[in-house]
Amino acid sequence: MKTLCLIIMLAGFCVTAPGQTSVQKFHPKQTLGDGKNGRLFSNFSANLREAPVKEIIANVIKISGGDDVYINARFGNDGHTLENGKRNPVTQTKRHQVRWNVGNVSPGGKPLFIKAYNGEVKLLFVQVNSQK
Repeated sequence: MKTLCLIIMLAGFCVTAPGQTSVQKFHPKQTLGDGKNGRLFSNFSANLREAPVKEIIANVIKISGGDDVYINARFGNDGHTLENGKRNPVTQTKRHQVRWNVGNVSPGGKPLFIKAYNGEVKLLFVQVNSQK
């Protein structure tokens, strides 16, 4: 099973034993920004399997901005932000983890978007845990 999981993980996601969680991992190493005040304009997007999403985990580093830099996640570019509009603050200039408890919401055929505001954020890693 571990070998199969490793092979599948290289393709973009890992499916574990029956009754457990399906995992999709992305390594964008992408700088996100809102395009204001001369900052870069860039969002992360990824197509997900159509399954209820339990949780999204991201590893990030603040590149620029003040204490009010944050990221949020949504399904679809103009969709409602996940976890009731949760703004995950990104205040550290060293790698740290943020997460959204999505509550088994399905993407509805829309891609996952992660957006940064009030500064620039390096998005290093994204993991999406879904129901199998």
